[in-house]
Amino acid sequence: MGLKKRKKKKEITYVPATELKRTQVQLRRWSSKHRTLFFLVSSVHDIVIGIYTFLFNHVIDKFPFPLRKILYKLLYRVKIGKGTYIENGLYSCWDISHISIGKNTHIGRDVTLWTPIHNIFIGNNVKIEKEAQIYTVQHNVDDPEFDYIGNSVIIQDNAKIGAYSVILAGTIIKKGKVIPPNSIVFSRNPKYTIVQMRKGLEEEVTDEDIDIRIYPWRKLHLNFVKKQSQKYVNTMLSRIAEYGNYSKEEVTRLKKRMKGFFWGKIPSFTIRMFIYRHIYKMKIGNLTHIHENFFCIRPSNIKIDKTTIIGNNVFMDGRQKIEIGTNCQING
Repeated sequence: MGLKKRKKKKEITYVPATELKRTQVQLRRWSSKHRTLFFLVSSVHDIVIGIYTFLFNHVIDKFPFPLRKILYKLLYRVKIGKGTYIENGLYSCWDISHISIGKNTHIGRDVTLWTPIHNIFIGNNVKIEKEAQIYTVQHNVDDPEFDYIGNSVIIQDNAKIGAYSVILAGTIIKKGKVIPPNSIVFSRNPKYTIVQMRKGLEEEVTDEDIDIRIYPWRKLHLNFVKKQSQKYVNTMLSRIAEYGNYSKEEVTRLKKRMKGFFWGKIPSFTIRMFIYRHIYKMKIGNLTHIHENFFCIRPSNIKIDKTTIIGNNVFMDGRQKIEIGTNCQING
């Protein structure tokens, strides 16, 4: 009997930061020479990628898992092993094909797998509980243009990641590792160990600390924000009706203009920025990026300078002037 040849294991490849920086510099040089062509290509690319990720995050996500699994594999080239189950709410971006999931793995509800450049490798028999977040990149705060830096994330077999945990770029979670809920992991730990949870507040709590109220964004639902803006609109209209002589048509026209605008669901970044700048007269500088689910009142009073990043689910009240400087980052 002949001896069977062993298959060679595929080696995990990483993109060096220097090579990524070199390609970015080359792209900037080419775009400065061919500005019109670069604008057209980037706009078409942005629209296609926006629709591509919008379908993944908001449309296919509503389907039952057997159908979702087929679409994940065929359309998005996600590698999913046998016996793996993914609950609704899986969120990703850009190049979703960088996700690889092993056998008999369970991924909970509303889990974020952020893979714009690097890969996420999830092994066999892994348990990822709800609303865990895994990031392969982050913005470099020392760079004036907030370029991406990061590396792949590897989660080996039999690991468990608790709910609301955050796994940062370049992390390797060894075999059998247990990550408690609400943990932040950014290093390589030995296998079959438990990461220590974050310590509580040991200092004495004063009356001033008790008076501080913290409202998490999840509780401040978007419908609630819309109701608050509608209340503001109604109070302003009552004052206009009381002190001014306006017709019904003028009041209804004013009511439409005063409503909080919500174009953040549009998947294309280029279309969103065009609406913000030219329809709602927001002052937005160059190289500024506003993510999805942006909501505000009176956008004409909001000024955002160049090279600034506004995260997901950000609300701004423009009844008074808001000015945001250069090189800022506001997370959702």
